[in-house]
Amino acid sequence: MIRSPLPTSLWRWETLAHLLFWLVYFFYPFITYSGDAYFKFDWAKSLFLQAVALLLVYFVYALWLPKGWFRTVGGFALLIGLIPALAWLYCEVSIYFSGCNCSVKNCFLSYSGNFTTLSLFFTGVYSVKRNYLHQLQIDNIRQEKLRAELEGLKAQVNPHFLFNTLHTIYAYSLTHPEKAPPLILQLADMLKYMLYEGQKEFTTLAQEWQHIENYVGLQQSRLGDALEVALQNQLASPQRQLAPLLLVSFVENAFKYTSLLGGKGHQITIRCWDEGNTFHFYCANPYRPQAYADVDKQWLHSGIGLANTRQRLAYLYPNRHQLEIQTQDQQFTIHLTLAL
Repeated sequence: MIRSPLPTSLWRWETLAHLLFWLVYFFYPFITYSGDAYFKFDWAKSLFLQAVALLLVYFVYALWLPKGWFRTVGGFALLIGLIPALAWLYCEVSIYFSGCNCSVKNCFLSYSGNFTTLSLFFTGVYSVKRNYLHQLQIDNIRQEKLRAELEGLKAQVNPHFLFNTLHTIYAYSLTHPEKAPPLILQLADMLKYMLYEGQKEFTTLAQEWQHIENYVGLQQSRLGDALEVALQNQLASPQRQLAPLLLVSFVENAFKYTSLLGGKGHQITIRCWDEGNTFHFYCANPYRPQAYADVDKQWLHSGIGLANTRQRLAYLYPNRHQLEIQTQDQQFTIHLTLAL
């Protein structure tokens, strides 16, 4: 049984296809025998035939198949009896009013076959339609599931980052109160971006980069001289569209691991640039194997993470992205290439 209606555009196409079919069916004798000098098109007979055929076909198409009557012995017997009954009715009426000295038997056999063919043809049409709608439902369910997964991935916020940032702002409010308001504004801008821009399908490269700058500013305030960040924005078309919150996980990842290293002055490099329709994002941070082992314990459930970002890229940019991740010379580098 069809449980969902056809989309409006497809419903129009279906209606048009049915109208064209019945026009051809109605004028078929005229088209076939118009060259015959003895042929005379009988409008009344053709209209009556059209009415009987419509009654049968849409009984099958709109009731017998959708209601599932074909699955029961009684329903099947109903159709088997209806076809010859309508063929007999048509032959009796048409021969009587035409005054033709024709054989009712031959007419009956001919139109029984005609009506059976019509029933089988529209059963096939209905089956194709039902299978298409079923596939459409499956595709819609998959899209909804994908959309829910993407929203879930975007919604994951790093609890460690929020906790540590609030703790930093609290500390500054006690020791350096003049530094607290700008940090609060930066955090507010980040949360606003996550809550509003993050819910949209696309944002601009400029807005995504501003979100990264806010994130970097808060982390630098928290970590102080433990690290140095080189931000390089070389975008020629900053208003190009990008999925929101797609890049920040790479930056989060860099700070996550670098913050566990001892000492000062650790270098993080973050770059973005575009070349025609291709967008590039590059992020590099120091790499220490032992620090990475420690991260598994301390940051086990934090942040969106690279695995989730890979999933989002696969969903949003299939066959349109390349993600290169390398660990070499004590450097962890990420280079993302996107076809926008």
